[in-house]
Amino acid sequence: MKYRSERKSRIAGFLIPLVIFLFSAAVPSACILIAVAYENDASGRTMKDGPHRVINGLALKQFMTSRQAPAVFGKYEFQKLRVLQGEGVVRPGWVHFDTSYQAGTRSGSFIWWIKEGGYTADEPELYASFRHFYDPTALNGSTYLTDHLETIDWYYQLLFNKVSKQALGQTFYPQVDARDWAISGPEREGIGRNEYCWERGLEAMREAFAATDPVEKDRLFAKGWRALGETMHLLSDMTSPAHVRNDSHPGLAMGVGGFGETNPNVGLLKADPYDSYCSHYLVNQYAGGAVESSLQGQIRSAKDPAGLFDVIAAYTQENFFTPDTISGVDRLGRPVTNANGQRAYPSPKLRAADFQLDSGHYVKSINDRPVRMGHESWLLSTGWGSPQHAMKMTYPCVQDQASILIPVAIAGGVKLADWYIPKVEVGLDSFDAEKGLLKGRVTHLNKDSAYASPLVFNSAEPPNFHL
Repeated sequence: MKYRSERKSRIAGFLIPLVIFLFSAAVPSACILIAVAYENDASGRTMKDGPHRVINGLALKQFMTSRQAPAVFGKYEFQKLRVLQGEGVVRPGWVHFDTSYQAGTRSGSFIWWIKEGGYTADEPELYASFRHFYDPTALNGSTYLTDHLETIDWYYQLLFNKVSKQALGQTFYPQVDARDWAISGPEREGIGRNEYCWERGLEAMREAFAATDPVEKDRLFAKGWRALGETMHLLSDMTSPAHVRNDSHPGLAMGVGGFGETNPNVGLLKADPYDSYCSHYLVNQYAGGAVESSLQGQIRSAKDPAGLFDVIAAYTQENFFTPDTISGVDRLGRPVTNANGQRAYPSPKLRAADFQLDSGHYVKSINDRPVRMGHESWLLSTGWGSPQHAMKMTYPCVQDQASILIPVAIAGGVKLADWYIPKVEVGLDSFDAEKGLLKGRVTHLNKDSAYASPLVFNSAEPPNFHL
């Protein structure tokens, strides 16, 4: 009787650990400066933290505590999640054939892989950077990046004697925007397709569910979770104004200050202050902010990832400047045109009435909050200089942008997680205590999910464990 009693207690305690196994094995259930958006890593290149990892982690945490999340998440012991081995980035680099760049085996829970996807989406950095722009209006003729690519092409050929150009796939004009790169990942002018796009991530999840070899099952789940993380990264890029306004901002600082200039407000090919200054500390500081109610409604009602990219990219583009895309009229009534020579966006516009003399900032209201949109340089305030080259984005401007845009990035990540993370029910059909034989079933509930048909789960457990 004692033996049978122990068996019963094991049965009673089996279903929750089984679901934890499914999730941790990756089945969530029923349940030089270059043009990257946000910094890709923490200061010191420690390969941990950094804005995108933190945004992904905050989005996942918010999803897990939301009404959309499977109820089973409330029973998780997250410190005991299964460790998955898969392919990740061992050492960062600029291009695939850079001697410093190295891909290899990494290990972590499904949560770790989703967060790490926020980092790996920007690796190798130079190659990735040209594929992380999306202009939903195609104002300058294309939805992908076109700004000053011929100058960037010349610069890198000068430095690397065409080596990096070849490594990028023969061209600096990949002609693919961030939305397509995130969702279908076409090869275009690159050296290969995006193996961690949304669609290939869904394929990996389907294959992982069906796999019976435990090593292969883990590898596929790791790939699937990394793909979700990389898609979340690219969607977060749509909250970086330069990435939705055809502003290459490579940080070369050509034209003023020389090649060594680190000030993101200096030079023809300057860096973008938002990307340069928006650290993971700012992400954490503003993560709890509210998303404008009308925008939140559009995010929640989006039908698919493509529509979600459009909603968030359009909101960012319509409400925020970059230093190279400020246009309108300054406080003295003089016209201000885009410093990068591209066509001016219809919104927002610089207005004389928005200027505050005490701070030198132009301020407008967004989501019923004052937002510092740009700052008049000291040179312009003394009557010297051209208006279009004298508007700056100060750190307070970046803080105000982040207070609005970081919550939007997190809300978008929550929506992607809701579509992507499989919701399953685990049922116990029978248990033979004498034979130690357990039989059950895993049912995937694919309604309102990214999966066109239910996933079929096969067990990679010992013979007496049947699902």
